[in-house]
Amino acid sequence: AVMTGRVFKEFSRQEHVVKQKPWPRDWPTWVCVDPHTRKKSVALWAGATKDDELVVLAEAEADSIEELGHLINKIEGRHKFNVVSRSIDNSGSSNNWSGTTAVDILRNKCGLKFQAVSQEEKNVDESLYRIKQLLRPDKMNDGTMKPRLFFMEHCVNIITEMEMYGWKNNNNPEKQGVNEKVKKVNDDHID
Repeated sequence: AVMTGRVFKEFSRQEHVVKQKPWPRDWPTWVCVDPHTRKKSVALWAGATKDDELVVLAEAEADSIEELGHLINKIEGRHKFNVVSRSIDNSGSSNNWSGTTAVDILRNKCGLKFQAVSQEEKNVDESLYRIKQLLRPDKMNDGTMKPRLFFMEHCVNIITEMEMYGWKNNNNPEKQGVNEKVKKVNDDHID
């Protein structure tokens, strides 16, 4: 079957978007950054609950990686997140036009340490499958069925992307073969 339409058909605002509330300081939080030079760089915070639910807690975007680094410090200072890991897309370890990397800028100018995800570690198909699994209802400890992935209501950019992220159209699968690739649009926060 050819994949068409939305990638995350399981996602619904009613089921997966939750009211903003303070995040417990002792619960783990991860930060991911997708740096760009021609469009906004993006940061996303996700945390795990004691029930193994994953919650997207905050998002930020900025025109430069240095500006994003200062926003990261501001957001983490305000929320007092228990950050256990910071990851950056593998492009963050590539030299920009001035010969520096996003990892270097975040460390040297913003005091933030990020680990670049290698190209080998970046498996888009596996990541899409895992997100889809977390969006589907799962049996909880108390026997109820509910998803394990949620988004704080103020994370409007990733919520919109969850609704817009789509598969590439394949107009002629008989000649071109089945194309199960995602469109590289509406993915700045998801990526």
